[in-house]
Amino acid sequence: MQRRTFIALCATTALAGTLAARWSQAAEGSTMGQLEPYLLLGEEAPWQGSVDQGYYRLDNATGFNNGRLITATAPATLQRVVVDVAPFGDGAYCGAGLVVNRVEDGGGWLAVALQPNGALGIYLFDAQEGLERGAELPAPGLDPNLMTRLALENSAGGIAILTNGQTCGSFSDVKLKGACGIVAFDIGQFYFANFAMY
Repeated sequence: MQRRTFIALCATTALAGTLAARWSQAAEGSTMGQLEPYLLLGEEAPWQGSVDQGYYRLDNATGFNNGRLITATAPATLQRVVVDVAPFGDGAYCGAGLVVNRVEDGGGWLAVALQPNGALGIYLFDAQEGLERGAELPAPGLDPNLMTRLALENSAGGIAILTNGQTCGSFSDVKLKGACGIVAFDIGQFYFANFAMY
């Protein structure tokens, strides 16, 4: 991975809108599951969080190269983390998705973020080394008119990355653990629904 220091991640991310009309997927009954108690609702500059039509929305209008992380403790028998996500924005590193294996506030974690260009950005945060951004991955099964179901699940060799049920990559020699949740990077509007850990 190539070391990047372009994103100043909010240390206060804590365990704590109107939906684009072109989406044809219904939002009724959507939920953020285990993350509900930790969601940002209101403003914590540069981020603003709200719930609209069953979607959780994070907005960042001014915080270029800034990130927001929201996690909750995972069950002991964690096998899969999933969320429906759609990012809108044009920042260089704009994206939103899943974060896993967060040990503690300020500790390391791994993230997979869907980008408006249809690719996935891979991120690794280490308390000593900071944030690194790896190569982009293609994300099969995407439809620009629908939310994308992003999933990370334990596999024989590590963690598999899936978009809309299709495998598009993996991490070797690592399993899901610790705290998991959602992440958003850079200036844009980010929609989430149907978060689950099981």
